[in-house]
Amino acid sequence: MQQRAKQHQPEPVSEATYRAVRWQGLPLVRARRSVCPSELSGWSMSSSDVVSSRAISDMRIEPQPGEMPKAVARLGDKTWHVDGAVLEGAWSFADEYLLATTDGIPYEDGLHFSLLSPDRVEDTVSLIAAYATGSFRLHGILDRDIAFSFFGETQWTLRVLEAPVMHVPFFGDPRGVSRPWALTKRLVVEASPAPGV
Repeated sequence: MQQRAKQHQPEPVSEATYRAVRWQGLPLVRARRSVCPSELSGWSMSSSDVVSSRAISDMRIEPQPGEMPKAVARLGDKTWHVDGAVLEGAWSFADEYLLATTDGIPYEDGLHFSLLSPDRVEDTVSLIAAYATGSFRLHGILDRDIAFSFFGETQWTLRVLEAPVMHVPFFGDPRGVSRPWALTKRLVVEASPAPGV
């Protein structure tokens, strides 16, 4: 009986794993359960891994009136106009910030990532599916990669690039991903398995 109870207990979490998966700035209780290293499938980490991001707990968004969910993001005296109305997470990468917001509209929900520099919005990317309600779930952060799920069981990875790369509009992104028309990008989105949205 004791052995069976032992099998269902979460594995101890190392400091590197804890830093990589915790919802920084908010308590782990936000996830409503413990996070075990075995849940980080595909993520190999050792104690020497360094996470170069940190959560921002004092980022605020103020929803703006209008047809499409828009908001003003505020951090101290800095402001940016972003898509979405519900703050899901905010992280800093050196002197830039990554903001995750959702629309908060049942059956028409969208997830938006905005890369913010101190003076402007550098890049944005959105996951949108008609007649679908998503639920943002953070799986882990490793260096400049964020693993998450939103629609169904598809595992998504968002990579924040240090410098812009060439981008051909309308090509190269998984199904359900949209972004403003531009010839460069800083946010790269990958999905596994390919989404059926």
